[in-house]
Amino acid sequence: MILLLDEPGLSLHGRAQADLLSYIEQELKPNHQVIYTTHSPFMVDPDNFDRVRIVQDAGIDSDDPLPKESDGTKVLTDIFDASDDSLFPLQGALGYDIHQTLFVGPNCLIVEGAADLLFLQAMSSILEKEGRTGLDENWTITPVGGSGKVSTFVSLLGQQKGLKIATLLDIASSDRETVESLYKRKLLEKNGF
Repeated sequence: MILLLDEPGLSLHGRAQADLLSYIEQELKPNHQVIYTTHSPFMVDPDNFDRVRIVQDAGIDSDDPLPKESDGTKVLTDIFDASDDSLFPLQGALGYDIHQTLFVGPNCLIVEGAADLLFLQAMSSILEKEGRTGLDENWTITPVGGSGKVSTFVSLLGQQKGLKIATLLDIASSDRETVESLYKRKLLEKNGF
């Protein structure tokens, strides 16, 4: 049996779409061929980009009439032939996957910016060269772009199961209220300022 699905994740949020992908992979794929369409980056499996085909109408993106063989809807396997709009779901899926593996890990240390990341990496390296203990490599340092964004990232990341979150901030008096609200919402444990 071949299952043809049109936008199967349309009414589902991102995590539910990931669950649907798992269901398709584990339950349907072993016994059936599944073909589905999507505009959602959450319905693109970043582990299986080789399965993706881009469907694009070249005539929509062109201001000038195209030759008959180039006009109309085409199924593309070469991403270099696709338009920016057609690539967007793939870029979103890849970006999300990179973010999850590069900037988020099971132990996530949230810092304000890239300077904090570089400082921590440099100091850890210096300590290790002196035979002392540096930052455990199990911690992924995640710069968030300023103290004002810390609460948003902690709230978003804190919803993920099995994720330990710590923050390292140089707090100005204006930031104390934001950090206190994270403690009150039980997104961080209070270990002092």
